[in-house]
Amino acid sequence: MKKHYIFLFIYFVFINFLFAVPKVEKATKPAWVLHPKEEGKNVSLKSVKEGYFYRLIDNQVNVETESDYAHFVLDIVSKVGVQQASNISVTFMPAYQKLTFHEMLVWRNGEVIDKLKTNEIKVIQSESDLSSFLYHGSYYAHIILDDIREGDRIEYAYTVQGRNPVFKGKYSQNLFFDDSVPIAQLYKRLIVGKDRVMQIRNFGQVPAVHKTVDNTYQYYEWKGVNIKAVELEDNIPGWKSIYSRVEVSEYKDWREIADWANALNLVKEIREGVLGEKIKFFKDKHPGYHKEGFIKEVIGFVQDEIRYMGVEIGVYSHKANSPEKVYKQRYGDCKDKSVLLASILRSGGIDAKVALVNSYRGSVLEESLVSPLLFDHMIVYINHKGRSYFIDPTISYQRGGLYKLYCPKYYKALILSDGQNKLTDIPQQPVELGKIKVEESFFVSPQGDTSSLVVRTVYSGNHANDMRYRIAYAGEDDMSKEFLTYYQKIYQGVEIAKPLKVRDNEYENILEIEESYDIKNLWTLQDNNKPHFYFNAGIISSYLTQLTGNRKLPLALSYPLDIEYNAYFHMWSPWNVKKANYEVKRDAYEFSYETKLNQNIVSISYRLKTLKDHIAVEKLDEYGKDRTEMDKTFGLELFYSAGGMSGGQSLLLWGKVILAWVAVVLAVLLAYLIYKKPSGYTISYKEYFTLQTQSLGWYGILFVLIILWSFIQFLGLLYNVFGEVDGLEYSEWEFVAVLTVLFNLIWILVNVVNIVLGVLVLTLLGSRRVETIKYANIWLLLNLACLLLFWVYKEWQEGQVSAELRVFVFLMLAIFMTIWYFFKTAESKDLIFRVPYPYPNRSWLNVPLKSASVEEDKGTDALPENE
Repeated sequence: MKKHYIFLFIYFVFINFLFAVPKVEKATKPAWVLHPKEEGKNVSLKSVKEGYFYRLIDNQVNVETESDYAHFVLDIVSKVGVQQASNISVTFMPAYQKLTFHEMLVWRNGEVIDKLKTNEIKVIQSESDLSSFLYHGSYYAHIILDDIREGDRIEYAYTVQGRNPVFKGKYSQNLFFDDSVPIAQLYKRLIVGKDRVMQIRNFGQVPAVHKTVDNTYQYYEWKGVNIKAVELEDNIPGWKSIYSRVEVSEYKDWREIADWANALNLVKEIREGVLGEKIKFFKDKHPGYHKEGFIKEVIGFVQDEIRYMGVEIGVYSHKANSPEKVYKQRYGDCKDKSVLLASILRSGGIDAKVALVNSYRGSVLEESLVSPLLFDHMIVYINHKGRSYFIDPTISYQRGGLYKLYCPKYYKALILSDGQNKLTDIPQQPVELGKIKVEESFFVSPQGDTSSLVVRTVYSGNHANDMRYRIAYAGEDDMSKEFLTYYQKIYQGVEIAKPLKVRDNEYENILEIEESYDIKNLWTLQDNNKPHFYFNAGIISSYLTQLTGNRKLPLALSYPLDIEYNAYFHMWSPWNVKKANYEVKRDAYEFSYETKLNQNIVSISYRLKTLKDHIAVEKLDEYGKDRTEMDKTFGLELFYSAGGMSGGQSLLLWGKVILAWVAVVLAVLLAYLIYKKPSGYTISYKEYFTLQTQSLGWYGILFVLIILWSFIQFLGLLYNVFGEVDGLEYSEWEFVAVLTVLFNLIWILVNVVNIVLGVLVLTLLGSRRVETIKYANIWLLLNLACLLLFWVYKEWQEGQVSAELRVFVFLMLAIFMTIWYFFKTAESKDLIFRVPYPYPNRSWLNVPLKSASVEEDKGTDALPENE
């Protein structure tokens, strides 16, 4: 790329030798210029930035003479100001403008020094867009002031005369009313012919306008004093204008702009010449109904075969060269490439037009006055089979089907056609069509051995286009070095294990890159000489804009963006990490994070999706809090343990096994003693089943619930005994680890007691024992308390319980509470056993259970009569 810049520079220097360097003249101020009365006060030095402030900014515009007069007076208050304000530069376009200086003065201790006489004015090509392959023919007159000191006052004035003839005398411009440094006094004046109709619109803090009219002209004046410096902030959305301004335009509506631009950039059918032959080739290659193939190949040809390079001097700032010329020279700017593409498509029977857009301010375009200055880019509009497509011919290496071709977020377009009088919405493609998916697989070896890392990144949509261009520009070798450098900054001893692999599915527009590395020193020593490995999720965090200071402007976001980032750590044996998850959904972004553990594989998953290009000012505090939580997720620390299980997991395992067995023995022994304690009361099987029918099956519900819940608790017991304790090694405080272990041990005891008590209740039920109700209530209350304890623990441990777990806990609480309430009431007990509680008589029975059949069956199992 540098070679291209050098070539262009040499080329344009050579042009300067062929054509005369523009001259800068010296003359008195124009007669139409007024001299504003001094009104501003001294600016507070505490508010001065860059070491100087403007005592006066005086801008006067004469539309009729096409002249812009500028007069500046600035005070230097520090040595920083000497450095910042001692060079004067004025930009102009020699193709249609003339620059005249009127004065260049330095005021010092009441004396004035004329610097315009003693300093040589250097006229140099500016071409700030040369790196973007655009040549405007702009120059700047540069004056290096000598002998400038702290406390000096610099005053200079000049006039730039001439307008771009492409506008045919029509005027539109922006007048600005503040700057990055303070302004003591500001004066703006606009002179227009009395027959011109000017539209004026204010943005920001603008002084009131004073308008006067005479027989020839209209005069607009704005006066301001003590204007504060604009506070500059980084990461501002491109559409946000931070300076106060007045828009002035004599254009009436969008039709006037469309008709003007359409006349300059005619799209036509081409049948002859070399371009006509090329079009015939495209048509023959895609005959009949193969229109989409024709469209796609023509788009690819203009995007990739016609290089981007613009010579935008004079009218060609807004006028395209002929398609034939662009095709022959094989280069052009956005206008040239758009008109060429639309002309080829129209010659092939496709409805194609060119359209004007704004690269940065499309979302707020309609807030401004109608003006050709609103547009800085041209694209192509295609109407094919009733569907609209907007194609940017300056984007190269686009692949995939027609509907997958990405168009940047320009939002609004002015399609150039006869009578077009409104802006058209550009349909926004779903973000899902452009995604990035990163998968890092760490194959971790014990300390002293070499670990490996395999990175697989899949790009689709616009991200595939961008990466395809980067690879073509830099080459795979340089890209491989760039990726290696990134990982070397994070991990020690990283080396390339295998060459970079690039797989490009152009049909689906999916590009995949695979990297392979060896990491010799993955485990590093902490201050306490304890080996650890720290993972950094820099890939995902780099896409999130930082929020700093007391911000007053919207914060720009990377948009559109949809990125998934997964990291897998394949350990040599089962490992332990603190499981965690975090999720947030806002109107401008969505973010999720989760860590999982599956035997010896630790995984971390991230998802970031932006839904807007900025965060509104009123949402900044919310974003700041979210970003703080996000930052907590961008790292994982693994502590080394040669046996795989981190810390004291192995010792703890034996302790849990012993505790479980002791708890089982004691619980079973206690249950046996309870069962053997005589109650003396049972009921007959016939009464038992008759009463079950009357109880609407509550006994059956309790029976099934105990069976299922005991089975779940048995699985939980196995997991708590043989599973690793989360947080034993990885936690912010030792206090957290102690509580985690303590809860794990308590939960083992709870599991054992619940299972044994459940078996006891089932046994009592099967034996038709009266005390069944008592222990069923105890079992239900114990499980209610355990569910609540489990809920509190999960909230404390993970910060946020998953929706699935929340539903499960609520459901089980409802079931347990319903059954417990039923058994707690005397009626409930009666419905189950129809016996008093406590025993001894049947007088409470509303309907005697004894019948002839019951009397016949009465035996040893029957309840005894009362004495």
